[in-house]
Amino acid sequence: VASVVSDSVLGEDFYREAIEHCRSYNARLCAERSLRLPFLDSQTGVAQNNCYIWMEKTHRGPGLAPGQIYTYPARCWRKKRRLNILEDPRLRPCEYKIGRWGSVLCLGWPLWVPTPLAYGIGGLRKRQDTASLEDRDKPYVCDICGKRYKNRPGLSYHYTHTHLAEEEGEENAEHDSLPPCLPSSLLSKKAPDGTVIPNGYCDFCLGGSKKTGCPEDLISCADCGRSGHPSCLQFTVNMTAAVRTYRWQCIECKSCSLCGTSENDDQLLFCDDCDRGYHMYCLSPPMAEPPEGSWSCHLCLRHLKEKAKQNQKS
Repeated sequence: VASVVSDSVLGEDFYREAIEHCRSYNARLCAERSLRLPFLDSQTGVAQNNCYIWMEKTHRGPGLAPGQIYTYPARCWRKKRRLNILEDPRLRPCEYKIGRWGSVLCLGWPLWVPTPLAYGIGGLRKRQDTASLEDRDKPYVCDICGKRYKNRPGLSYHYTHTHLAEEEGEENAEHDSLPPCLPSSLLSKKAPDGTVIPNGYCDFCLGGSKKTGCPEDLISCADCGRSGHPSCLQFTVNMTAAVRTYRWQCIECKSCSLCGTSENDDQLLFCDDCDRGYHMYCLSPPMAEPPEGSWSCHLCLRHLKEKAKQNQKS
């Protein structure tokens, strides 16, 4: 009789875990369908793209014609035009004068280099070469915020955890009055003991609780101090509990949990249960290609087995 009871308890735990994995898979599938980028449907193998057929209450506008209650205005195109190097606002306007020796001098810039050669044509060419090298190193560009990534998985992760709520129609007018971006020196403040002081607000919704309608505890990056709500990060309940047990890193600071380096970020594989990152060649055995569907690391699998054994003993 005891064996039958233990088998039933163990079967119930595995059933709940299977339901949780199914729910997380469906959530990720719906998240991919709401992205701007076309996605490959795993059931039919056909490339699909979001068409915005179904409207929500947030898409409604006041009626324009007599007797019209609602209107659904067209969504604004949010793609930002890439600035030319001469139109970059970070480059202050300057005057060029051709001197006696034919050197081009730029007036108005701080003279931080004592040699006049830095202000010649070669200096401008170096800045242009640096910008072009950055474009080649990070060819995948977010068409909403302009952020660049080296590979498509990093861009997809950025879409899912940053612009998913905006794509689902839950944005409002407060996005138009966002404060300017703070420099990295202000974002990562350190305490006297050397630890990073986490931000007291969510970097995605700036502290609001519009996702769930109730206050949430922030999850902070251990390296840079950036924080976010679990709902803004699209974390499940199990993942939220798991990331609080170790030094969690955001997508910008993510490194391999085995070798500790962030090199070859195109080979990084993220656990769907704890959000840890692993290089595919650091795993045992190594992986040549990322697995299809959800993937759990060895730590989460070991925790699941220990939990099943405890339930079986009880």
